[in-house]
Amino acid sequence: MRDAINETEHHLRTAGFDPDRFVGATGFEKIEAFRDATEAIRSSDDTRRRFEILARQVFARFKALLTEPSARIFAERHDNIETCYRKLQEKRDQAHVTEVLKALHRIVNERFEPMPRGTTTPRASRWT
Repeated sequence: MRDAINETEHHLRTAGFDPDRFVGATGFEKIEAFRDATEAIRSSDDTRRRFEILARQVFARFKALLTEPSARIFAERHDNIETCYRKLQEKRDQAHVTEVLKALHRIVNERFEPMPRGTTTPRASRWT
């Protein structure tokens, strides 16, 4: 467990974020730290993919040791990694929806022409 968390935190440091910023942080300070961490992770696709792989290893090991009382000393570090991971997933889901909406707007704009001001009946469309 310790090795997985240390490797994931080392990866965060390599990406340009110091995970020690989470220690003792509360409120807006912690929110800002999570934002900075996710920005560092998103610096490249390789950085992001590697973080996701490492984070999933942390989750699997933590889940396996959940009933072990000694695993609780890693709970906060696990939760910080999990929060970063979830924020990345939110951004990806949001980006996907945005792309779908943009594609839908393009289709609508290609299919329909606006009516000139003062016109009450639609013009014949080239698509009918």
